[in-house]
Amino acid sequence: MRLTPCDDWTTIEAIEADSRYCAPEGSGEPEVDLGEYVLRATEAMWIITGRRFGVCSTTVRPRRCGCVCGCSPSRCACDTGIALHAPLASVDQVMLGGAEFTDYHVRNGRTIHRNDGDAWPPSQDLGLPDTEAGTFSITYTYGVAPPPLVLRATRELAVQLWMLDNDVAGCSLPYGTKTVTRQGMTVDIERALESSNRLVNDAANAYPMNAGMPSDAWLPGDWELVVVSA
Repeated sequence: MRLTPCDDWTTIEAIEADSRYCAPEGSGEPEVDLGEYVLRATEAMWIITGRRFGVCSTTVRPRRCGCVCGCSPSRCACDTGIALHAPLASVDQVMLGGAEFTDYHVRNGRTIHRNDGDAWPPSQDLGLPDTEAGTFSITYTYGVAPPPLVLRATRELAVQLWMLDNDVAGCSLPYGTKTVTRQGMTVDIERALESSNRLVNDAANAYPMNAGMPSDAWLPGDWELVVVSA
């Protein structure tokens, strides 16, 4: 399971476009890193909504850790397919033996199978790049995009966090310790859950933290997916 979201749910431009935001000019203070507020708001809303949203792209190097149908040292006698993370959005590239491989299909929305009747190679040399012989990789995209309500709430939370840290009137988040550390992410979540802001509360109520499935569900089977890029 991921510990952080893969993508940002708002942007620096969205914060700058908000009528409540004003960039410091001529104060002699360092320019505010609005990317910090994008990250903090995204991480907070990701956890508040139960880690069920987020779209990720990853490259894995599969290797078989078991075979229920019988194996030889070099390959399995049958192919049950390789289960990828769900929900699977797309398979973007398969590299096999150092070359791109396109003769495959996806079953049940997440399991990739070969069309030629051969089995996927059960082992590979992970010390080599996937452009070399004796290697195998799958690049794919998975997850569920956040709905509009959650995206609007993330933007609002980012603006509210900026207002809180800069003592701007009208902030609806409770005041508390100001921090940008990883522990501070927990503080941001507590602030958001206690907030009187309608958008944040609506998103938290619509997609409660303790309900639903994470957006990167994967059940172990005969294959281990060694992540090399995420």
